[in-house]
Amino acid sequence: MRARRSVGVPALTVHGQRRMLLERIWLAAHGAAWFPGWAFFQCAAIVAGGWLVTRAGRQHLLPYAVGVSAAIAGAIALGCGDAWLIHAVHAVRGARGAMPDVEIAGFGAIGGLVAGHVAVARIRRVPVAEALDALGLAMGGMIALTRLGCFFAGCDFGRPSRVAWAMRYPAMTPAFRAQVDAGLLHEGARWTLPVHPTQLYEVAVGLVVLGVALLLRAPKRAGDRFTVAAVVYAVGRLVVDVFRGDLPHGGVLGLTTTQGLALALAGLVVAWRASSPSRASPVTTAG
Repeated sequence: MRARRSVGVPALTVHGQRRMLLERIWLAAHGAAWFPGWAFFQCAAIVAGGWLVTRAGRQHLLPYAVGVSAAIAGAIALGCGDAWLIHAVHAVRGARGAMPDVEIAGFGAIGGLVAGHVAVARIRRVPVAEALDALGLAMGGMIALTRLGCFFAGCDFGRPSRVAWAMRYPAMTPAFRAQVDAGLLHEGARWTLPVHPTQLYEVAVGLVVLGVALLLRAPKRAGDRFTVAAVVYAVGRLVVDVFRGDLPHGGVLGLTTTQGLALALAGLVVAWRASSPSRASPVTTAG
């Protein structure tokens, strides 16, 4: 997903000013020989999540490792939607066509991570609420690192905007291709229209989730930390998706698919918490 490095980039002006700070950071990163690319941030998110899970209490890496594997499978399944199923049906019928792109959906990753973590916790007879509390601490850091990688890859971008912090992406990025396909740009353009840096908005949401989880050092009941973390993330996605430019808007009740999933996530977690027995949590976080 890493964008190709631009050669001979001219000075870019936005609102009559020289290149904006976010654009300078983006171009400097891609111009550096050491820039690791999108995959680095995904790996960093997995490592950081594992460290936070083990620091959050009596948890071990086994449920987390299984959860990450389930997260990857769930993310790809949700991100690809029915494209791969349609491709498989056509292949069985003897029709040939281009392979669909492999996409990763954030909610698929979170759902898979939670499901895998819960499954192993039940097998190991660890209370599910305690296991999820440890995972709730890891979610924020993982979200922040993952979306930082999306920012540098140019995917999960925002709608065109004239806000002071809007940024442009160069050609050969997902944002550029999407605007060309939408008729907003011509093929010969070198930059996208300025867009909301929605990836960084979600980085901020992830940091808020992490901060809230850290503040809940001694929740009244096991599971409270995960509940708050999940609801904060769901609310954050409801807001951030308003500014996304890569998601189809105008679905049920005018919501994007991920906004609908955010509402479902918040509802399921709150319902689960309301039906759980009241019990003190022994989980503690490292300072």
